Amino acid sequence: MAGPSWARVLVGALVVGLLVGVARAPGADEADAAASSASRPPPLTVELPPGLPEVATTGALPATPPGVRGVTAAGGTTVALTFDDGPHPVVTPALLDLLRDLQAPSVFCVVGSQVERHPEIVARIHAEGHALCDHSATHDLRLPQRDADTIHREVVGTLRLIQEAAPGAEVPYWRAPGGNWSAAVDDVARAEGMTPLGWTVDPRDWQGPGAEALVDRILTEVRPGAVVLLHDGGNDGADVLAALPVVVSALREAGYDVVLP
Repeated sequence: MAGPSWARVLVGALVVGLLVGVARAPGADEADAAASSASRPPPLTVELPPGLPEVATTGALPATPPGVRGVTAAGGTTVALTFDDGPHPVVTPALLDLLRDLQAPSVFCVVGSQVERHPEIVARIHAEGHALCDHSATHDLRLPQRDADTIHREVVGTLRLIQEAAPGAEVPYWRAPGGNWSAAVDDVARAEGMTPLGWTVDPRDWQGPGAEALVDRILTEVRPGAVVLLHDGGNDGADVLAALPVVVSALREAGYDVVLP
Protein backbone atom coordinates (compact mmCIF):
# COMPACT_ATOMS: atom_id res chain seq x y z
CA MET A 1 0.00 0.00 0.00
CA ALA A 2 1.31 3.41 -0.90
CA GLY A 3 2.00 5.67 2.03
CA PRO A 4 -0.21 8.70 2.67
CA SER A 5 0.68 12.11 1.31
CA TRP A 6 2.04 13.62 4.49
CA ALA A 7 2.28 17.10 2.99
CA ARG A 8 -1.44 17.11 2.28
CA VAL A 9 -2.25 15.60 5.67
CA LEU A 10 -0.04 18.13 7.45
CA VAL A 11 -1.62 21.11 5.71
CA GLY A 12 -5.09 19.86 6.57
CA ALA A 13 -4.10 19.25 10.16
CA LEU A 14 -2.63 22.69 10.62
CA VAL A 15 -5.74 24.33 9.17
CA VAL A 16 -7.98 22.39 11.52
CA GLY A 17 -5.60 23.09 14.37
CA LEU A 18 -5.89 26.80 13.75
CA LEU A 19 -9.68 26.52 13.85
CA VAL A 20 -9.88 24.34 16.93
CA GLY A 21 -6.84 24.40 19.25
CA VAL A 22 -6.88 24.13 23.01
CA ALA A 23 -5.80 26.12 26.04
CA ARG A 24 -3.75 24.61 28.77
CA ALA A 25 -6.37 23.45 31.28
CA PRO A 26 -6.56 25.48 34.49
CA GLY A 27 -7.68 24.15 37.87
CA ALA A 28 -11.24 22.98 38.44
CA ASP A 29 -12.70 26.36 39.42
CA GLU A 30 -10.91 28.23 36.66
CA ALA A 31 -11.94 25.56 34.16
CA ASP A 32 -15.62 26.06 34.99
CA ALA A 33 -15.25 29.79 34.49
CA ALA A 34 -13.40 29.33 31.22
CA ALA A 35 -16.06 26.94 29.93
CA SER A 36 -18.80 29.49 30.57
CA SER A 37 -16.93 32.42 29.04
CA ALA A 38 -15.73 30.90 25.76
CA SER A 39 -17.06 28.21 23.46
CA ARG A 40 -13.59 27.20 22.31
CA PRO A 41 -10.12 27.61 23.79
CA PRO A 42 -7.54 29.75 22.00
CA PRO A 43 -5.82 28.04 19.03
CA LEU A 44 -2.74 25.89 19.34
CA THR A 45 -0.50 25.12 16.38
CA VAL A 46 1.94 22.25 16.18
CA GLU A 47 4.68 21.65 13.62
CA LEU A 48 4.83 17.94 12.89
CA PRO A 49 8.08 16.35 11.71
CA PRO A 50 8.52 14.82 8.27
CA GLY A 51 8.79 11.10 7.76
CA LEU A 52 5.88 9.97 9.91
CA PRO A 53 5.26 6.22 9.68
CA GLU A 54 2.83 4.64 7.26
CA VAL A 55 -0.34 3.29 8.83
CA ALA A 56 0.25 -0.34 9.70
CA THR A 57 -2.13 -2.78 8.02
CA THR A 58 -0.59 -6.11 8.98
CA GLY A 59 0.25 -7.86 12.22
CA ALA A 60 -1.84 -9.12 15.10
CA LEU A 61 -3.61 -6.92 17.60
CA PRO A 62 -2.80 -7.40 21.29
CA ALA A 63 -5.01 -9.92 23.06
CA THR A 64 -7.73 -8.76 25.45
CA PRO A 65 -9.11 -10.70 28.43
CA PRO A 66 -11.90 -13.21 27.73
CA GLY A 67 -15.25 -11.50 27.40
CA VAL A 68 -13.74 -8.05 26.81
CA ARG A 69 -14.14 -6.50 23.37
CA GLY A 70 -10.84 -5.15 22.11
CA VAL A 71 -11.58 -4.87 18.39
CA THR A 72 -14.34 -3.28 16.34
CA ALA A 73 -17.35 -5.42 15.55
CA ALA A 74 -17.09 -4.42 11.88
CA GLY A 75 -13.54 -5.74 11.54
CA GLY A 76 -11.68 -5.05 8.32
CA THR A 77 -10.03 -1.68 7.88
CA THR A 78 -11.96 0.03 10.64
CA VAL A 79 -10.73 1.75 13.78
CA ALA A 80 -12.54 3.09 16.84
CA LEU A 81 -11.55 6.15 18.89
CA THR A 82 -12.32 6.16 22.61
CA PHE A 83 -11.85 8.91 25.20
CA ASP A 84 -11.62 8.26 28.94
CA ASP A 85 -12.05 10.10 32.26
CA GLY A 86 -14.24 13.03 31.19
CA PRO A 87 -16.29 14.96 30.69
CA HIS A 88 -13.93 17.89 31.18
CA PRO A 89 -15.51 21.39 31.05
CA VAL A 90 -13.00 22.76 28.52
CA VAL A 91 -11.34 19.79 26.80
CA THR A 92 -14.47 17.77 26.04
CA PRO A 93 -16.40 20.58 24.28
CA ALA A 94 -13.30 21.39 22.20
CA LEU A 95 -12.94 17.71 21.36
CA LEU A 96 -16.60 17.49 20.36
CA ASP A 97 -16.13 20.49 18.07
CA LEU A 98 -13.16 18.78 16.45
CA LEU A 99 -14.87 15.40 16.06
CA ARG A 100 -17.82 17.14 14.43
CA ASP A 101 -15.48 18.80 11.93
CA LEU A 102 -13.72 15.49 11.29
CA GLN A 103 -17.02 13.55 11.17
CA ALA A 104 -15.51 10.93 13.45
CA PRO A 105 -17.97 9.12 15.75
CA SER A 106 -16.29 8.14 19.01
CA VAL A 107 -16.86 6.55 22.41
CA PHE A 108 -16.73 8.63 25.59
CA CYS A 109 -15.99 6.59 28.72
CA VAL A 110 -17.24 8.93 31.40
CA VAL A 111 -16.61 8.99 35.15
CA GLY A 112 -19.64 9.40 37.41
CA SER A 113 -18.20 12.22 39.50
CA GLN A 114 -17.62 14.23 36.32
CA VAL A 115 -21.05 13.37 34.95
CA GLU A 116 -22.56 14.90 38.10
CA ARG A 117 -20.58 18.10 37.55
CA HIS A 118 -21.18 18.42 33.79
CA PRO A 119 -24.39 16.65 32.77
CA GLU A 120 -24.95 19.08 29.91
CA ILE A 121 -21.76 17.84 28.23
CA VAL A 122 -22.93 14.24 28.53
CA ALA A 123 -26.20 15.28 26.89
CA ARG A 124 -24.23 16.90 24.06
CA ILE A 125 -22.10 13.77 23.57
CA HIS A 126 -25.29 11.77 23.03
CA ALA A 127 -26.99 14.42 20.90
CA GLU A 128 -24.05 14.55 18.48
CA GLY A 129 -24.14 10.82 17.80
CA HIS A 130 -21.28 9.55 19.91
CA ALA A 131 -21.51 6.48 22.16
CA LEU A 132 -21.39 6.60 25.94
CA CYS A 133 -19.45 4.21 28.13
CA ASP A 134 -19.64 3.72 31.91
CA HIS A 135 -16.15 4.17 33.40
CA SER A 136 -17.14 3.88 37.10
CA ALA A 137 -18.03 6.58 39.61
CA THR A 138 -14.60 7.39 41.04
CA HIS A 139 -12.09 5.64 38.74
CA ASP A 140 -11.15 3.29 41.57
CA LEU A 141 -8.22 1.19 40.32
CA ARG A 142 -8.91 -1.37 43.04
CA LEU A 143 -12.56 -1.80 42.21
CA PRO A 144 -12.32 -5.62 41.82
CA GLN A 145 -11.28 -5.85 45.48
CA ARG A 146 -14.27 -3.86 46.78
CA ASP A 147 -17.41 -5.34 48.29
CA ALA A 148 -20.52 -6.03 46.23
CA ASP A 149 -22.36 -2.89 47.34
CA THR A 150 -19.44 -0.65 46.36
CA ILE A 151 -19.10 -2.34 42.97
CA HIS A 152 -22.81 -1.91 42.32
CA ARG A 153 -22.66 1.76 43.31
CA GLU A 154 -19.62 2.42 41.13
CA VAL A 155 -21.05 0.70 38.04
CA VAL A 156 -24.84 0.99 38.23
CA GLY A 157 -24.78 4.35 40.01
CA THR A 158 -22.75 5.84 37.17
CA LEU A 159 -25.05 4.27 34.58
CA ARG A 160 -28.04 5.95 36.20
CA LEU A 161 -26.27 9.31 36.25
CA ILE A 162 -25.54 9.01 32.53
CA GLN A 163 -29.17 8.10 31.81
CA GLU A 164 -30.38 11.11 33.83
CA ALA A 165 -28.01 13.45 31.99
CA ALA A 166 -28.96 12.09 28.56
CA PRO A 167 -32.50 10.68 28.74
CA GLY A 168 -33.08 7.94 26.20
CA ALA A 169 -29.38 7.38 25.56
CA GLU A 170 -28.11 3.84 25.31
CA VAL A 171 -24.98 3.07 27.28
CA PRO A 172 -23.61 0.06 25.41
CA TYR A 173 -20.15 -0.18 26.99
CA TRP A 174 -18.39 -0.58 30.33
CA ARG A 175 -14.66 0.11 30.74
CA ALA A 176 -12.81 -0.95 33.87
CA PRO A 177 -10.64 1.76 35.48
CA GLY A 178 -7.03 1.08 34.54
CA GLY A 179 -8.12 -1.99 32.56
CA ASN A 180 -8.47 -3.91 35.84
CA TRP A 181 -11.05 -6.38 34.58
CA SER A 182 -12.73 -8.91 36.85
CA ALA A 183 -15.75 -11.19 36.61
CA ALA A 184 -17.23 -9.69 39.79
CA VAL A 185 -17.34 -6.22 38.23
CA ASP A 186 -17.88 -7.10 34.58
CA ASP A 187 -20.87 -9.32 35.39
CA VAL A 188 -22.60 -6.37 37.06
CA ALA A 189 -22.07 -4.33 33.89
CA ARG A 190 -23.29 -7.15 31.65
CA ALA A 191 -26.43 -7.52 33.75
CA GLU A 192 -27.19 -3.88 32.86
CA GLY A 193 -26.68 -4.57 29.14
CA MET A 194 -23.16 -3.16 28.85
CA THR A 195 -20.32 -4.87 26.99
CA PRO A 196 -16.85 -4.60 28.58
CA LEU A 197 -14.79 -2.50 26.16
CA GLY A 198 -11.01 -2.73 26.17
CA TRP A 199 -8.47 -1.32 23.74
CA THR A 200 -5.68 -2.49 21.49
CA VAL A 201 -3.74 0.75 20.97
CA ASP A 202 -2.58 2.76 23.99
CA PRO A 203 -0.39 5.71 22.94
CA ARG A 204 -0.13 6.87 26.58
CA ASP A 205 -1.34 10.38 25.88
CA TRP A 206 -1.66 10.95 29.64
CA GLN A 207 2.14 11.06 29.81
CA GLY A 208 2.16 14.28 27.77
CA PRO A 209 4.47 13.00 25.02
CA GLY A 210 3.71 15.86 22.61
CA ALA A 211 1.48 15.78 19.54
CA GLU A 212 4.24 14.53 17.24
CA ALA A 213 4.99 11.50 19.41
CA LEU A 214 1.28 10.81 19.86
CA VAL A 215 0.73 10.70 16.09
CA ASP A 216 3.75 8.44 15.66
CA ARG A 217 2.62 6.03 18.39
CA ILE A 218 -0.94 5.69 17.08
CA LEU A 219 -0.02 5.24 13.42
CA THR A 220 2.73 2.77 14.30
CA GLU A 221 0.51 0.59 16.50
CA VAL A 222 -2.85 0.72 14.73
CA ARG A 223 -4.09 -2.36 12.88
CA PRO A 224 -7.42 -3.15 11.18
CA GLY A 225 -10.11 -3.37 13.83
CA ALA A 226 -8.12 -1.48 16.47
CA VAL A 227 -9.69 0.34 19.41
CA VAL A 228 -7.58 3.38 20.36
CA LEU A 229 -7.42 4.59 23.97
CA LEU A 230 -7.19 8.36 24.47
CA HIS A 231 -8.27 10.77 27.20
CA ASP A 232 -10.38 13.92 27.47
CA GLY A 233 -10.06 13.98 31.26
CA GLY A 234 -7.08 13.97 33.58
CA ASN A 235 -4.88 16.18 31.38
CA ASP A 236 -5.09 19.41 29.40
CA GLY A 237 -5.95 17.67 26.12
CA ALA A 238 -3.50 19.69 24.03
CA ASP A 239 -1.66 16.70 22.54
CA VAL A 240 -4.86 14.87 21.62
CA LEU A 241 -6.53 17.88 20.02
CA ALA A 242 -3.43 18.73 17.99
CA ALA A 243 -2.75 15.14 16.90
CA LEU A 244 -6.26 13.98 15.98
CA PRO A 245 -6.60 15.80 12.62
CA VAL A 246 -3.36 14.21 11.41
CA VAL A 247 -4.31 10.77 12.73
CA VAL A 248 -7.80 10.75 11.24
CA SER A 249 -6.59 12.10 7.89
CA ALA A 250 -3.83 9.50 7.72
CA LEU A 251 -6.18 6.66 8.64
CA ARG A 252 -8.70 7.65 6.00
CA GLU A 253 -6.05 8.08 3.34
CA ALA A 254 -4.87 4.56 4.15
CA GLY A 255 -8.40 3.26 3.64
CA TYR A 256 -9.66 3.09 7.23
CA ASP A 257 -13.16 4.00 8.38
CA VAL A 258 -13.55 5.56 11.83
CA VAL A 259 -16.46 3.70 13.43
CA LEU A 260 -18.08 2.93 16.76
CA PRO A 261 -16.87 -0.38 18.22
